[in-house]
Amino acid sequence: MPARIRCRMFWRLPVRLTTALVLLDAADGRIPGTALAGALRAALSSFADDETAACLFGGQDGRRESRLTVSDIVLDRAAVPLPAGAAGTLRLSLVLTTDDALPADAARETVRQLLSLTAAGAVSLGARKSRGAGRLMGDGGAGERVFDYAAPGTGAAYLAFLEDETYDTIVLPPPPQTDAVVLTAELTQRTAYAGDSPCVPGTVWSRAFRERSAAILRELGAEDRIPEMDALWGDVRHSSRIRFHDTPLEGAVPGQLVRMPLDPLTGSAGPVDRSPTWTGGRTVLTVTVRRCAGWMADVLRLVLRDLTEGYLAVGGQTSVGCGMFSGTVHDAPSHDLTARKEVLPHDA
Repeated sequence: MPARIRCRMFWRLPVRLTTALVLLDAADGRIPGTALAGALRAALSSFADDETAACLFGGQDGRRESRLTVSDIVLDRAAVPLPAGAAGTLRLSLVLTTDDALPADAARETVRQLLSLTAAGAVSLGARKSRGAGRLMGDGGAGERVFDYAAPGTGAAYLAFLEDETYDTIVLPPPPQTDAVVLTAELTQRTAYAGDSPCVPGTVWSRAFRERSAAILRELGAEDRIPEMDALWGDVRHSSRIRFHDTPLEGAVPGQLVRMPLDPLTGSAGPVDRSPTWTGGRTVLTVTVRRCAGWMADVLRLVLRDLTEGYLAVGGQTSVGCGMFSGTVHDAPSHDLTARKEVLPHDA
């Protein structure tokens, strides 16, 4: 017997980009549904099983069709990259048939949880998402319509919905618990930051944390753990599991670092080097890590502590004292690692 439709479900959620979105081709101000579907499937993997993901998004072997359709988001602004603040509407539709084992109520709750994650800003897409770019956040109330074909008159109600697209307002559930570890630190500039703009890119933080975490493990006599720690940053076959957001330096004052190099042989002055700098700024650094072991989180907390105590500098011109911060780490390192670190040299 051919499969029959059990139910149709539709959702809408106004969204807004909180950071710029880098896509291959975004000149028309449109976020492709394929990119959104990939981001939503990745978010689903953090709280649902593989069977649920296969039912909603299709099997990765290509033999199972996706039941969840993700429409393009048409934004109110078009630019490359898509700018922060651009707004649009996320639309999802789900069709379940008699061949699908996933109960309708379970599918409905799962999609609501995906919308909740999106509304909370936990879904990112596009290039540089591991550095904080491409974050979506809810910008209004969510709507939902459900058509159960076991009830009489459903077909006529569905046809009317296609004409007026009237949704029922719903309250989304709290975002599901995921396996992500979030570390934050409030930072104040101790010395000037050398860069073209008053913002420390996520790539700068990533490189500094990767090198410092390896140095700390060597200090602790745990060099055999460095490959495991390094795996957080991914490789050609695996995506990065650690995310550093770009951090604007609020209140930073522009300046200039002027250096005149001297020839070591003749003592004559070389060409004057002028670099833009920023001083007096404050920022909040957020580090998000997926599938993070406890000891890995502790090492990252130690890196944050080194940063706030002035043992780690970032950005350009660090050899002449630029890029140092002070501040407060919101989650202190565990006692055993802290005690061992106290007796080790910070400049190793």
